[in-house]
Amino acid sequence: MQNFGCHARLAHILTALTATTAATVVLLAAPEPAYSAGSANATLAASLPANCSISLAAPASGASFTSGGGNNRATWTVSSSSGTTTLGIATLNETCNQKYDVTISASNGGTLLGSAGNTDKLTYSLIYDVGGQNTTFTPSTGGTLVGNNLKKTGNNGTNKAISLILQNAFVTADTYTDTLTITQTAP
Repeated sequence: MQNFGCHARLAHILTALTATTAATVVLLAAPEPAYSAGSANATLAASLPANCSISLAAPASGASFTSGGGNNRATWTVSSSSGTTTLGIATLNETCNQKYDVTISASNGGTLLGSAGNTDKLTYSLIYDVGGQNTTFTPSTGGTLVGNNLKKTGNNGTNKAISLILQNAFVTADTYTDTLTITQTAP
């Protein structure tokens, strides 16, 4: 028997019925059952690691800033021996694709020391994210958490200004230094 499709079979049956009987016929057509050859599932999982970085650049205003190969340097001249001096020392660009923390530590714990043999000191504090959260602190050798559970940034990161508040003093003419270490961690 040839397969004429569902409509062709119905027309053939109707023609046969109308030729032999005068009764009303109701035809019910059921679709042919669908046959499945089987199915399979696949779970897709893409793992993306934390992608975080920080970099330093010149401040919008304030100290003279030199960078290169991880050896960044902010320098300025103090012209007063009393009161305080506040100036920008760097712009920190933070980039991270998840929540993160920022810690700042200082080799001398918030003290600028002169060259060998000079016992004079200048103390200072820092302001992290000037114009934003404005966290003012005295850096410690163990580190101070200045940004906790910060939200993820965009591809270009977010800039945070860092300023220094220097306690001016009548000290020996010299160059006074301390080294800051800024650490970003993604918990």
